[in-house]
This record gives sequence, C-alpha cells and structure tokens, in this order.
Amino acid sequence: MSPLSLLLAFVLATPALAERPPQNPDPRPMGPPDPHLDALAGASDLGDWAVSLEAGFPFFGVRGQVATPWAGLNAVGSVNSALFADTWALGGVSMRWVDTHRVVLSGELLVGGTVRTGDLSRRGPAAQTTLRLARGHGRVVPALTLSSRQVLLTDVQVNQTAEGELIERSRAVAWSPVASFDVGVGVCPGFAVSAGLDVPWFDPPGFSLPGAHLNLIVGGWK
Repeated sequence: MSPLSLLLAFVLATPALAERPPQNPDPRPMGPPDPHLDALAGASDLGDWAVSLEAGFPFFGVRGQVATPWAGLNAVGSVNSALFADTWALGGVSMRWVDTHRVVLSGELLVGGTVRTGDLSRRGPAAQTTLRLARGHGRVVPALTLSSRQVLLTDVQVNQTAEGELIERSRAVAWSPVASFDVGVGVCPGFAVSAGLDVPWFDPPGFSLPGAHLNLIVGGWK
C-alpha cells in the first residue's frame, strides 16, 4: 500500500476513533441503590466516599471509607468505643468480593490498637476482620456485618527473689466477635440513616448484653 493510501485511510478512520466512547474505568454492576449506602456494604464505588457516625449502646464511633483507583478496593479508617471504656482505632482496606445487581459482599482487614480503661485495663496492638453483606430494595438496604477483633496483650509480673526482682512476661490474644444487623434508608442524595442491632461478645465465652445503634451516613458525592 502506498504512503498516500495509508494517509487517506488514517484521515478516514480518525473521526470514528474520536467518536468511540471512553471505556468505563469501573465497570461495576449496580449494587446498593445510592452511593452513600455503600457504607453498609463496606465498599464505595470508584470516586465515591462515605462517612458513618454511630451512636448507641454499647458502641459509639465513626467510620470512613474512600474508593481507590483499583476497582472494588477501598481505604478504611474507624474509631469505635464501647461505653467510652474500650476504644479501638483501626485502619486498613476493604474489597468487594461479590457485586451483583442487588447483592454486595465485601471483606475487610484493619489493624491498629486498643485501649481499655477501668478495673480491667489493658492495651495493645489489634486487628479486625469483617464480612459485610448488603442487599438493595429500592432506597432500603438491609445489611449483615460479622466482625472478629483480636488484641495482643502482654502481661508483666514482677517477682521478688533472693537475688532481686524477676520480671516475667507472657502474651495472649483476646478475641471479641461482634454481629450486627442494619436497615438503612436513603433520605436524599448524599444522606442516609440506618438502625441496627448488635450482638457483641467481650472476652468470650462470657456473656455480653445485646445492644442497638443509629447511624448517620453522608457521602457519595464525586
């Protein structure tokens, strides 16, 4: 093919290439009906963010998430307290595992630390793994959350011996699972509220009273 023919073919193809729509950077099927309700599903859409303020018994806290350039991956941070006595500060990532027209399932891994005050005071590095399942029904989103919290505790004992003080250190992992069920309702674009029940276990197998909470969710603006 002659150079003139190549030039003519390029000129004719240029308008067609310019009219081709750009590829969707986040080809996600429709999950929960409003981006701000993605907070209940644990992962926002590309370019979105969400902040959830929680108040109730026994938990108070704030949680924020923002989508990263990698589809389905969110950066997450949270501060949560049980009656302002057992406080967790955590940060990490969440990932959508199942994302269909109606159902979203995500997994979450957070690390940080915890501090407990009072008679049973303790502190140490902590981690939390969470599964979140949400299903959209119009502007209503029911969601189930299962969390497993672990904290590494170090116990220091000082024993007096004939040769002086003998310091003994031992380490143990304390486990605190929490199950929650929420129902979120979109009030208007960018705002939502949810109400839920909590079933925590502090230092199982001991029994813990169930609780309830209200959430104010904002976000979803690009």
